[in-house]
Amino acid sequence: MPVFNGERHLAEAIDSVLAQSIAPSEFIVVDDGSTDGSAQLLERYSDRLNVLCQPNGGQSLARFRGTEVASGEFLAFIDQDDMWDPQKLARQIDLLQRFPAALATYCDHRGIDGAGTVTAISGSGYGLRGSGQILTALLRGNFIRSASLVMVRRQAYELAGKFLRERFFWSDDYSMWMRIAAHGPVIYQAETLVSYRQHSGNTSGDVYEKALGDAHALGTLVDHLRAAGLTRHMNAALAAQREAMRSAAWHCIRRREIARALSYRLKAVMSLWSTQ
Repeated sequence: MPVFNGERHLAEAIDSVLAQSIAPSEFIVVDDGSTDGSAQLLERYSDRLNVLCQPNGGQSLARFRGTEVASGEFLAFIDQDDMWDPQKLARQIDLLQRFPAALATYCDHRGIDGAGTVTAISGSGYGLRGSGQILTALLRGNFIRSASLVMVRRQAYELAGKFLRERFFWSDDYSMWMRIAAHGPVIYQAETLVSYRQHSGNTSGDVYEKALGDAHALGTLVDHLRAAGLTRHMNAALAAQREAMRSAAWHCIRRREIARALSYRLKAVMSLWSTQ
């Protein structure tokens, strides 16, 4: 669990993990340089958590550090303001044990607001769904809304290149899901097992950061496919990357960042000549 100034909902998230019907073999929290009361709150759970502290470097870096310390066969993630249902770990472990070819699984979620009121249920036609070879669907957009929904085999996580050691990378989870899906099947679990906290609507800054993050995530996928020799996915990945870079350029123009916009447009054009 990466934590940065998450004091408001942090106890709820921690308690939901500690209340699992199958206790996790380890619970690793990375405090990413919090300046609120998060550190003091974590201290109250010190006998049940492995807390690591680092200077603020962003979610991807915090997740990477946590997984480097983890030793389990399965890796499950939770964000600081989400909550797992009590059966979440048990149901996902059972699924991966029953389907040994699956590299990872993700479940449905209920959207909740800051007060915990349910605002949406993902299993009732909310968003895209897919199971098995889901990379093609992921190239159209990240429908796995939160890392809190996912459990992945450690072997698959390492095969996919781990979370990237990059500071302040918005779309680190999107990059990871695509890289895992490039290697094999990911199972959709049609059960609502997570409460995903949705804060008040996206600001223009959030949309801008997401557009740039998605373009970068697709770039990391292309790099990974090339390095791993997974050429069968390359044309589709390059096409998705070009579209993401065009979107990033448009958002840069809206913010009058002309030089950055031109850079994205140039990269999009140059990718037309990229080879597998």
